[in-house]
Amino acid sequence: MSNHCCITCVTSSLGCRWNVAHRSTSHTTLMEWIFFIFLVLAFILDMTAMYVWIVAENNSQNFNWRMWNKTGSLIDAYISFLGVCIFVFIVASILTILAVCHFVIKQKLYIHWLNKILVLLCLSCGIVFIIVIDVYFSEAWTHASLSLSFLAPFYQIVAVILVTFLSWPASGALARLWGRGQEIGCIILTLLYWIGLIILYLLPLAIKNCPCILENDALPLKPHIYANRGAEETDPHGSVSSLSTAMIDIYSNQTIPTLTEVLYVINPYNMSILLDVKQPTAGHPYDNDWIYITLQAIYSTGVSENEVVYWDNDGDHVNIAIRRQSSYRITNEYVGYPFDSISVNWQHNISTNILSVNTNWILSLYWCAGAPSVTTNGCQRSTALEAPLWILSPSQYLTIWLIFDFVSLFWVIVIFIIQFR
Repeated sequence: MSNHCCITCVTSSLGCRWNVAHRSTSHTTLMEWIFFIFLVLAFILDMTAMYVWIVAENNSQNFNWRMWNKTGSLIDAYISFLGVCIFVFIVASILTILAVCHFVIKQKLYIHWLNKILVLLCLSCGIVFIIVIDVYFSEAWTHASLSLSFLAPFYQIVAVILVTFLSWPASGALARLWGRGQEIGCIILTLLYWIGLIILYLLPLAIKNCPCILENDALPLKPHIYANRGAEETDPHGSVSSLSTAMIDIYSNQTIPTLTEVLYVINPYNMSILLDVKQPTAGHPYDNDWIYITLQAIYSTGVSENEVVYWDNDGDHVNIAIRRQSSYRITNEYVGYPFDSISVNWQHNISTNILSVNTNWILSLYWCAGAPSVTTNGCQRSTALEAPLWILSPSQYLTIWLIFDFVSLFWVIVIFIIQFR
């Protein structure tokens, strides 16, 4: 009775086959196989887009600014796009699970035409998601790569669990192939399956660049937290949103010093300084030569050219660093910055400041890597983090890895024996 209910639920949900007479255990047609491939592609694309979008939260404000400049709309484009990605992924996941269940219960796959439309919509959305990320949020791909350095050990464990569960339908399909007399094809596919499984089991041997795998007593001190552009998350417009009347009276008569006035003040102290210079708006008299004018203003205060270095930051910003001390701090974007360089810099009396660290997982990553300081838009959130989100000693990770691998191997062998009996 329970088996009949399970078959009814699966076949009716995906193919609207409520009548027992409409169900079949015969071979799946070519058209259904094509739509199953479309469904798998949609699932992969939607999952990829959703994952990339989630891990790229650190730079969400960059995407919002681009959308605001392009559309003029003040909605949170990042959150809106993420919500759509999650919804489409959920739909694709449900359809994929129902399709796989057909193979588990040995029913002919049939997708109702309404669900076929959903499959095509999920696939189209996945393609659009990837294009939008590539065109308007290309740095998100680097975030996805960086996230592997933080979560790779857990991804391997999740993959082992998933493959263990999928071994039942996979081994069942191979057993049916053997039963139809296609022994050679069955042997080849079985070998490929086991080769892939062994590679997955041994994957931790290739995880070499995961800073959070270290002994507890080797954890560096928490990086110093510096506010970036006035801590945009606290005050997105770079100004205090509300001032009391007394404060207004105090500050209304004060003037903002010019760049040269600031440099004349700090020059006698031989201090290093980092400037974040924003490009003037279109039509401004200095729109084309703003970097040159800024540099000339710096040099006019007595700063030599060999003390100045500058680099582009997100297109409409330029960072200018004035370095004067034998022991000084350099600032680097976290994206693509090698972890090993942090310790190498320490050996040369260089303190590395990691720029624009706005999420706790990236802060945890560079905390474990030994970064002395980070710059963030969310000072409260970063300051509240009392320890990295996770840390495992090499021996702890080795134990977890071996337990999951051997348990998985045991069950996969048992499942294959049951299916081929």
